[in-house]
Amino acid sequence: MQKNYLEINEKYKYKIKINKPITEFKNVNNQIDKTISKIIREFIDSSKRRVQLNMYYTLYITYKSYKYNTFTTYVFSISEFTGGAHPNNYMKSIRFNNKGEIITIKNLIEQNSNILNTLSKISRKLLFEKLSSNDNDVNLQMILDGTKHVKENFENFIFSDEGLIILFDYYQVAPYYLGVQKVLIPYKNLNIKF
Repeated sequence: MQKNYLEINEKYKYKIKINKPITEFKNVNNQIDKTISKIIREFIDSSKRRVQLNMYYTLYITYKSYKYNTFTTYVFSISEFTGGAHPNNYMKSIRFNNKGEIITIKNLIEQNSNILNTLSKISRKLLFEKLSSNDNDVNLQMILDGTKHVKENFENFIFSDEGLIILFDYYQVAPYYLGVQKVLIPYKNLNIKF
C-alpha cells in the first residue's frame, strides 16, 4: 500500500510531490514519516529563504521496494530543486524484517565489529575498478573519502539475493554526472547472520 501527497504553495512558490509506502508496522511507518517530515521541513525552510523569486522550488520523493528473505528495503529517491544548474538528488534507505524490526548499519556492526573495515576495503577496490575502467574522471580522493570506515558512508544499503548492495550517493565517491554508485558485496564476506 502507498500514499501520495501533493502540495503547491503559491505564497512561497514551492511544489512538493511525494509517494511513500505504508506498511503493516506502526514503527516502520513512523520511521518513514519521521525521515520524510525532516526533508520537507528543511525544504520549506529553504523555500522561505529563497533568492530566486521567479521560479518554483520543487521537492519530489519516490521510492523503490526490494525484498530478500525476511527483509524489505525501501530506497527513497529525493530530488530537490532550489535554484542552480540542476536539482540536488540524494537517497535514504530504510530496511526492516518480517517482525517489523528496523535494520540499520548499527545492527550490522553489532553482528560484526569489523564490518566497516570490510565494507570500506571491498567498496574501494570495486569502485576504483569500475570507475577507472569506463574512462571516467576518477577522483581517487573522492573514493577514499566516500568509503572511509565510518557509519555515515554505509547507511544506504539493500539486502538482496546476491549479497549486500551498498549505495553511494551523488558526489560521495564520484562526480555528480556519474550518478549513484552501487557495490555488491556477497554475504560470505561480511560475517553477519539474521
